[in-house]
Amino acid sequence: MSEIKHWVQVVDGEVVHCWDRCPDEGVGVNGWREAVEVRPVIQANRQGYTAHRFDISTDPVEIVYDVYDIPAGNRKSSLKGHLKAQFHAHVSRHAQDADNFDTSVLDDYKKIYDARLALINSCLSHDDLDALPSFNSFDDPGANQPPSPPPAVPPTPGVIPGDNN
Repeated sequence: MSEIKHWVQVVDGEVVHCWDRCPDEGVGVNGWREAVEVRPVIQANRQGYTAHRFDISTDPVEIVYDVYDIPAGNRKSSLKGHLKAQFHAHVSRHAQDADNFDTSVLDDYKKIYDARLALINSCLSHDDLDALPSFNSFDDPGANQPPSPPPAVPPTPGVIPGDNN
């Protein structure tokens, strides 16, 4: 868990202020207390944080975040939205270049979009989504292919495969 220091003002059992710097009047005056933000470790792309809550029964006060699971379907929808925005940005940028406008480039972008969308649509789980290639550019049609599986045995540094000397 990571902790980030804060200061909270507690009045009548409720947090009324939360600052990332110490108040000028100091801790212990007018209900000001030290607080730490507590965020459990999450699995990237599979979990997220809920809204925080305060545990004023602890010293320092804990600003607690709970974890929720991101459904694979939500993540899939997000990837589709990102892909669509990427496609529109590339098409728009190309369409604005009147001197080099070429409809075959737009056709290529559409083919790339369709191939990437099919890959996303074929995913049924987080593991499937994790295995997708990076879709960073429409200028790299080879990025439409799933990544190659890793070698069965990682090479040993300084050893040439097949060299028995």
